[in-house]
Amino acid sequence: MSIVRSSYVGEAAITAVGEQLAVTVAPSLGGKLVSLVHRPSGVELLRQPSSREEYQARPILFGAPILFPPNRIADGRFQFADQTYQFDLTEPSKHNHIHGFVAHRPWQAETVEGGRRTAIVVTFDSAHHPEVLRQLPQRFTIVVEYVLDGPRLIKRATVENHSERPLPFGFGYHTTFRFPLADGGHLKDCRFSLPVSKQWQLDARNLPTGRQDPVPASVAENLPLAGVARDDVFSTAAGVPNRAVLRDDAAGLKVHYDCAEPFRFWVVYNADGKQGFLCPEPYTWVTNAPNLALPADETGMSALEPGERRILETSIAVLPL
Repeated sequence: MSIVRSSYVGEAAITAVGEQLAVTVAPSLGGKLVSLVHRPSGVELLRQPSSREEYQARPILFGAPILFPPNRIADGRFQFADQTYQFDLTEPSKHNHIHGFVAHRPWQAETVEGGRRTAIVVTFDSAHHPEVLRQLPQRFTIVVEYVLDGPRLIKRATVENHSERPLPFGFGYHTTFRFPLADGGHLKDCRFSLPVSKQWQLDARNLPTGRQDPVPASVAENLPLAGVARDDVFSTAAGVPNRAVLRDDAAGLKVHYDCAEPFRFWVVYNADGKQGFLCPEPYTWVTNAPNLALPADETGMSALEPGERRILETSIAVLPL
């Protein structure tokens, strides 16, 4: 394995190259994964922009942005542990805050080479961002390690609360895969399965109403996508591995997206179902969790206590059929 300096839409980037995968991370663009190439086939798994202008128009739809907290918070406002929070309205058309504080701000980066471990490590420290502390005054750090392990990319995030107050905690990724996976493919040759048992009903602002409808196993095993517009919120099924699977028979590849606890929710987004991409988004809390009048074990609402550190692991494996 090796690590080389590279670029992405004109920004400095870092690429780690292994026998099976090559991955690129852009520290200045939210520390996110921006390229994932299956080297034996030459297939790029993640959606790529044709220009910097296309990237800047919708940066959330390229690569795998890190979301802290994920998705929407109604009016950007909630109360937690005797404290009132007011986040900026970053989705003004629906009067919501969306996707948190770290997805588009610069991160610091380092690389690790030697022995059996090759990794790209990126760090976000809210102490360096007054506009973040204005909205979320508890100082926090997030360290994400991107580790190559044969056909797998392991993403290991460590979130730490450095303040003296509980820190509301929700974390996720907005991973935008090309789907179909290869050029010239068709959705008729593809299959997407998700380990979910319930779907949350959403209102006109894409916020959960609190109602959850059952998802039949037959639907979860082959979620309809062709021509179906999706911006849907799901809860995982109990007692099964939390693994989303993207399969493209024509490309001869499948992707296993594995998420360990406390990831218990998935959002699935594909615009109008005709754009050639699919976003399976694993979350630790459901959309608008701080404002839902439901038990925490249903919403995923939690906190990091003062000085607490939490480690979250996901992995993406690219495998031949």
